[in-house]
Amino acid sequence: MRPLVSGLLSRQAGSAQGFKGDIERVIWNTPVPGIDVGGLVISFLCDHITDLDADRAATVFHLAVSFDKQADIQRILSQKMFVSETLSLHPLFIKYFDIFSQKNISIRGIFLKCLNAFLQSSFCLDFRNGNLNAFSFSVLDSTPVWATEVLSRYRARLNGGGIRGIPFLNQPRHDIFLRTGGENHTFIGIFGQMRDPQGSFSKIMKYLHADTAQYRAAGKRLSIGIATWNLTGQKKIEDGTLVGEFLSRIPRCLQKIISTNHIKNLLELRHILPHTADALQKASCTNNMVDEGIIRSIASQNGFHDQDIFINIETEDQYLEDIGKEFRSFYKRVSVGIENQARMWHRIAALYGLAKQATQKTAQPIGNMALIRPDVLFRGGSIIDQIEKAVHQTSEDVAICDYDPHAYWIEGVGDRYFAGRATAVARAFDGKDLILQIMRDPVLSTHYQDRPFWHRFAQTIFYESDVFLQQSAAIDMEFLRQSIPLDVLKPALQKDYVQISDHGLKDLIKRFVSSS
Repeated sequence: MRPLVSGLLSRQAGSAQGFKGDIERVIWNTPVPGIDVGGLVISFLCDHITDLDADRAATVFHLAVSFDKQADIQRILSQKMFVSETLSLHPLFIKYFDIFSQKNISIRGIFLKCLNAFLQSSFCLDFRNGNLNAFSFSVLDSTPVWATEVLSRYRARLNGGGIRGIPFLNQPRHDIFLRTGGENHTFIGIFGQMRDPQGSFSKIMKYLHADTAQYRAAGKRLSIGIATWNLTGQKKIEDGTLVGEFLSRIPRCLQKIISTNHIKNLLELRHILPHTADALQKASCTNNMVDEGIIRSIASQNGFHDQDIFINIETEDQYLEDIGKEFRSFYKRVSVGIENQARMWHRIAALYGLAKQATQKTAQPIGNMALIRPDVLFRGGSIIDQIEKAVHQTSEDVAICDYDPHAYWIEGVGDRYFAGRATAVARAFDGKDLILQIMRDPVLSTHYQDRPFWHRFAQTIFYESDVFLQQSAAIDMEFLRQSIPLDVLKPALQKDYVQISDHGLKDLIKRFVSSS
């Protein structure tokens, strides 16, 4: 492997722009059972960090932080001259050294020295004067974006200045959350589309009731806000969807067929059972109505009092009028997955109004907060513990989210939950308005165009508002999807049975269908 990885050190091997992609291909295309190939690659590059230019070295540092390679990071930082003369000038290094030092306070002082060097550099000063190509040593497309994020976060150090021609994202506008006085009131906001109210959502409410039992027994207040849509929705199974993503949702007979025939995705199933694949795809995205009565009934069944539940339900038309049409017009050819980010931030934004209702109804300020999805079950760990860990960790505004290495790889963070001090977590309520700000501003619409994609936006908005956003693997999570019963698929299986010639497959279908 060493000769393969050594090629990454050559500046003639490819552009710095494609360097991270080269690393990714080495990692994902060279699997070795029982071996952390990614860790070995990053460690090797860290050992040779001074042989790399600023772009490549900053990229390696970003990946080392993403995979939490503490020893490798320390080895990079031990190259003091290289750090001060090369890395400290690069916005990508500054951003991720900042993120790393937030949970490694002992090296915060080293980071602040690097930050000062960055802010006082001729490159940064030239950039602030409006030269978007000021970081001339870098060929990475996102360098001006990273520089803007850092300067936005540390705008208080700019003596009232900013960046000529580039506005910063608007700062938090929520004044109902206090740094002190709300210690005994926690708000848990549930955002997004329900998959299976009586199944997954009920399990989540049961979990929350058990997890908060001790907290409530101590006489503390718990309010729950639910911002969802009027229709349920399942994650549609596409031809390219890997079987591991839907195996738990399908009948045992179909699981057996898939495993016996070593089927990897829906497309491969379609090749042998076309009618069944069609029926499975159609059944994967069924919609049912959701109303306030259903939600309150489920909350009551799981032990919650009606006065502690606050609900906002909206329709597709309301989403389209609020942000959807504008998002589709601006991002003309983006995937459904990317537009789902707009939907997510739309529902999170609605939780602010529910938190405000909870504050007014209880006459008690909210000091602690968690935002979670209605289709993710916490199997191990405590959301209340995560909140208290963030609140008591430091006097700074801290929020904790789930650890998602794939999101970190693309400059993002996990978005299955956010927990911590209310003043920190509430920054998420601004997400929808900040996407609108980006789309409507003639400069930001180009400069920050890709920030709302995938998991990046949470990282951007928390980072720029001076929140310490820390990823944690302390909670084991499971996605809850509605099961697809055999009765729904039986007619399609019977059609395929008539047409196929594989006797083993015919016997398998006959055995399960006739016994059901």
